[in-house]
Amino acid sequence: MELDVEVEMAAIVGLPSEQFKRIPITEAEDHIFGIVLLNDWSTRDVQRGEDFPFAAFNAKNFASTISPWVVTLDALAPFRVTPHAREEEDMLPYLTDPKDSTYDIAISMDWKLAGTDETFATSRSNLKNAYWTFKQMLTFHAFAGCPMRTGDLLGTGTISGDDPSSWCSLVELTRHNTQQIKTPGGHVRTFLEDGDEVIFKAWAGGEAETGRVGFGECAGLILPAQS
Repeated sequence: MELDVEVEMAAIVGLPSEQFKRIPITEAEDHIFGIVLLNDWSTRDVQRGEDFPFAAFNAKNFASTISPWVVTLDALAPFRVTPHAREEEDMLPYLTDPKDSTYDIAISMDWKLAGTDETFATSRSNLKNAYWTFKQMLTFHAFAGCPMRTGDLLGTGTISGDDPSSWCSLVELTRHNTQQIKTPGGHVRTFLEDGDEVIFKAWAGGEAETGRVGFGECAGLILPAQS
């Protein structure tokens, strides 16, 4: 099995919305309780059979892991930044935010290899690499009248940057299983194996004037399949 991770972040809905009522982009933030780290576990061999003509379903529906702390938007306010430019044709009127913003949140993934003493830095990224903001994702999800419920989780998708050091899934790092990952300790891997552990971390700030806000570890240990 080609067991993989996806380094993501996710918004948790606080204030629900009513069915058939949209959430305007200018009000979307009022509906978001806070942010967590998210690992959207994926099995790439299963996904290949589902992507066409359908889409990934069983390849992703078996497990998700989130970090222990839900960090509120108030706590993240000092770390607001302007998002990267998006394609003009993607910015439909209802997704155009007059106060367009995201957050400067550093993200890391470390991979602890089973049967070895090696834990190595696998990926380093930032929430700024996400194409859409949380406000845009929520507005889009509710646009056709889908009711949002308290506790609903909206994931960013893999937060990969342009540089390979910021690629946030193993399918990217192996270039779709065509290249092996060579670790600093001399080991060779492609996908996760039994006994491996992956640890995501995220934090904002670190300067004396803003302090540092962390999310706790989003960690998962791979156990043998049930017989």
